[in-house]
Amino acid sequence: MADWVALFIALAALTFTIASFWWLNTRRGRLESYEPHSFAAHVSKERVLLRLPLVLFNTGAQPIVVQNLRVRFPEEDQPDMALDWNNTRTQLKPVQDDHEDLRAVFAVPGRAAVQKFVEFAGSFPGVVPRGRNYDALVEAKLGHDPDWTSLLRFTLYAVHINSPTQFITYSNTATLCSPDEPEKAKQTAESLLRRFGVAH
Repeated sequence: MADWVALFIALAALTFTIASFWWLNTRRGRLESYEPHSFAAHVSKERVLLRLPLVLFNTGAQPIVVQNLRVRFPEEDQPDMALDWNNTRTQLKPVQDDHEDLRAVFAVPGRAAVQKFVEFAGSFPGVVPRGRNYDALVEAKLGHDPDWTSLLRFTLYAVHINSPTQFITYSNTATLCSPDEPEKAKQTAESLLRRFGVAH
C-alpha cells in the first residue's frame, strides 16, 4: 500500500512540475487592452485621423507578435469600414517632430505590457464624425492567427470634438464640458460636412 501511495505522490509531483513549467514558460496567452481616457482627432477633406494611447498586456508566457491594427465602428451603417493603422507616435498630443515610426510589426513579451500611441487613418468621407459618441472596436492581426482578433471595445466620446480641423487632444469620458456640448458638436459636424460637400 505504501508503494502505491509513494507512486501516486511521485506522479502528482511530476504532473504539477510539468504543468507549472508549461504555465510559466510555454503557455500562449492573449492580449488585453484598456479603455483610453483621452484621444486625438483631426478631420480634413481627404482623411480622418484618430490617435489612441493603447496599452497591450500579454497574459501568457510566450511573446505575441502584432502584425496589424485597425479601428472599426460595428454599430454604424457600414460596420466593416475601418480606420487603418497609419503610424506610431511618441506621444498622444500632436506636435511637430513627434513621429516615431511607420507602421511596423512589434512583439509584446510574455507577461508584460507595452504602450503604443497608435495613429489610425481613414479616407474622408468614408468614416465621418457626426458629433456624437461611437461604439469603437480595436482589432489586431496577430502572428499566430490569420483572423482579426478583438482587443478592446469602448465608447469613443466624439461628442467632445469641437475643433475637428485642428489635430488636438480630447477627453474620452462621459462627462460633458458644458450642457450644450452635444448640440454644439452636432452643429460643428454638420457645418464641416457642408463645407466639404458631404451629404448627411
